[in-house]
Amino acid sequence: MYEVTVESGFAARHAIAMADGRMEASHSHPWHVAAAFRGERLDPASGVLVDFLEVKAALDALARELDGTDLNAHEAFRAGAPSAERVAEFLARRLMKAMAGKAALYRLEVSEAPGCRAAFLCDVDAPARRV
Repeated sequence: MYEVTVESGFAARHAIAMADGRMEASHSHPWHVAAAFRGERLDPASGVLVDFLEVKAALDALARELDGTDLNAHEAFRAGAPSAERVAEFLARRLMKAMAGKAALYRLEVSEAPGCRAAFLCDVDAPARRV
């Protein structure tokens, strides 16, 4: 089994409800994003699981969309606050669409501060790679 991880980042604000129901103050984070792809076979011609440059371009485009924004105002989070878990899911689903037919995203992790990470695990039972 092979695994490839590509990383990006952005800075954005958010606020979520605390356990006692209070809304925390809006604050900014330097978000770090890591997208992991897994597969059992490499492309026979190139010898790679996924093209780093293609994934990096797609991930950077998503990061640019969120960079400098207030995530609470983003359409994707109108149904629920932009917790780290929801940000990870949003980015994972968008990256899966961007990479459809090219590579199978396994996991997308975001970090909003050192030691504070959340991940969205994609369908691990889906075929690892179309060859």
